[in-house]
Amino acid sequence: LVADSVDGLVTDAAGGGGRPAPDVVVVAPPVAGLPEAGQDLVDGLAARLGGWLADDRLAGTKFVVATTGAVATGTEADAPEPLSAALWGVVRSLQAACPGRLTLVDVDADVDLDMDVDVEGVRAGEGDGDRRGAALRRAVENGHDQAAVRTGVLLVPRLTRVSVPAEPGPAPVLDPDGLVVITGGDTARGTALARHLVAGYGARNLLLLSANGLPEEAAAALRSELAHDGAQVSMAVCDPADRAALDSVLDAQDRPVTAAVHIEEPGPERSFGTSLRGMTHLEERTRRADPALFVVVTSAAGVLGSPGRPDRAAADQFGEALVRRRRALGLA
Repeated sequence: LVADSVDGLVTDAAGGGGRPAPDVVVVAPPVAGLPEAGQDLVDGLAARLGGWLADDRLAGTKFVVATTGAVATGTEADAPEPLSAALWGVVRSLQAACPGRLTLVDVDADVDLDMDVDVEGVRAGEGDGDRRGAALRRAVENGHDQAAVRTGVLLVPRLTRVSVPAEPGPAPVLDPDGLVVITGGDTARGTALARHLVAGYGARNLLLLSANGLPEEAAAALRSELAHDGAQVSMAVCDPADRAALDSVLDAQDRPVTAAVHIEEPGPERSFGTSLRGMTHLEERTRRADPALFVVVTSAAGVLGSPGRPDRAAADQFGEALVRRRRALGLA
C-alpha cells in the first residue's frame, strides 16, 4: 500500500472494519528542493513514521521509504540532492531504534515517485510505474535495510578497502591576505580548527562567528596565542542561519574569503531548519569568492543514525551532500 492509504486503514481496523494491517507500506516523501521546506519535510517524515512504528496495530508492517537522488552510487560527479539525503539521516535514525521495520530505497530519477504502487502485486517489464514497484519489491524481498536502484540494478552499501596514494595530493593553498571564516567559532572544534589552519595552512586572517561568542577571557587568550604565529583573529556574534546578519558581517570585511568552515554543533536547541539555513547561507554567500577551501564539519550520525535525534542525522547528511554537490560542480 502507499502511505496515504495507511491512516484510513488503521482507523478502519480499529473500528472493527476487519481489514488486516498491510505487510508493506511505501512512503515517497515529496522533495521540493527548496531549503525553506526542509524543516517541515524532515519533521513530517519523522513524526509520520514514528507514529506508525509505535502503533501496535502495525507491529507486523514493514515500511519502505523511497527517495530519488539521495545517495551517490558512482563517481564524484554523481552528487546527492541535499534535502533527499537528509531524509536518509532521518530513516537511519529510526532504523537504529527499530531494527528490521524500515527499508530505504533510492530509485532512478526517471521513475515517477508520485505514482501509487502495490508492492505485493507488481512484476518487472510492465511500464515505469511497475518498474518502480519491482525495484522496491526486490529490495524488500532481499532483506536489505538500504539500497539503490540504477537502471534496474539493485545496489547495496558495503564496506570496502580504499587505496591510499603513495604521495598525498596537494593541499589547498590559502591566500595569506585572504579571510578564513569559521562558524561555530565558540566551540572546542572551532578553536582547534582555527589553530590547525594557522599552523598547517598558513592562515593569517581569521573571522570566528558564533551565536553566543567566546567568553572574553578565552577570546583574548586565543587572539594572543595565534598572534604569536603571525595570525590576526577577529570575532563576531552572528548565527549564519540569519542571512541578513551573515551578510552584514561579511560585507564589513575588507578581505576576500579564502576559506570557509562550517561547524555543525548537535545541541538540542539546534533544529534541522536552523542547521540547514546556516550551511546553505554560508555556502551561497561565500561561493562568489571561490574559496580555496570549503568545509562542513559534522559527525557520523548521518551514516549511522542518531536514535532519538533524527534531526541531527538529517543535518549531517545534508552537510555531506552539500559538499559533494560542490565538488561535482568543480568547486572546492
